[in-house]
Amino acid sequence: MRRNQQVNPVRMIPWGDLDLAPYQAPRSKNAKTWAKAIMRSPDRADRFDESLVEVLEVSLRDDRYNIVDGQGRWELVSLSVQAGDLDENYYLPCKVHTGLSYEAEARLAYDFWVQRRLPTPEQKFLILLDALDARTMRLQQIVESHGFVIDGSNATNSVRCFSTMNAIMGRPGWDGLVNQTLGIISDAWPEPLDNRLDAKIIMGVLLYLDRNKDNPKASGILLSALKRTIGRGSKKRYVNPPSSIIEQAGSHRKGNTGGGVGNAERKVLEDIAGLRD
Repeated sequence: MRRNQQVNPVRMIPWGDLDLAPYQAPRSKNAKTWAKAIMRSPDRADRFDESLVEVLEVSLRDDRYNIVDGQGRWELVSLSVQAGDLDENYYLPCKVHTGLSYEAEARLAYDFWVQRRLPTPEQKFLILLDALDARTMRLQQIVESHGFVIDGSNATNSVRCFSTMNAIMGRPGWDGLVNQTLGIISDAWPEPLDNRLDAKIIMGVLLYLDRNKDNPKASGILLSALKRTIGRGSKKRYVNPPSSIIEQAGSHRKGNTGGGVGNAERKVLEDIAGLRD
């Protein structure tokens, strides 16, 4: 139990008195889709069995009950009330936590996700950011220092590969590698080549740098080689260098020389830079 945290006995709370804190937002779209699918079912009345509704975990903060775990159940009840299937004063069983800050709530929500189900990479990243996780905040700082954003949308300069970002954070010296990687990508392929931020390109460059870390000139050699690919050869092949590298890497995979996301791209990069064994 966290310092100053208290857990009160289960109490029945009207569904309308429960709030969704921002750290729950990443699940909102999925929860609504799931709940609406049930609502569209002809036998929805048979599917909603209140005897099977598990206890929600909520935090009493600033005189409001914030849902820590149970957003999907709350979404379903909300839609059921709107459809007239449940009374508007429907009560939900809730275990109430008190004495938690917003950040502590976010961390507790993350712990529940990990224990009960595996959160998506995007959910994991965003909720740890809300929980002020030092490593996640450091990654965001590095990404933004290069003019990029970590975002699940298709916005310009948006890094959407959350799985890759989470995997990178587990490597030794990850922050220096990420900084080098994004610096090379930014310098080699200026806007508007948004697929330069493809997961395979990011991991490929990072693995290249990691593999050649004992060569102090490796990053400079790679950057120069990548810059030379722009405008070289036929337009069809080099109009978008990241796509070209991904395409070449596909050939490596077909020949069983890939070995995972980014590894085939790394081999192509080593070919381009002339540093492959």
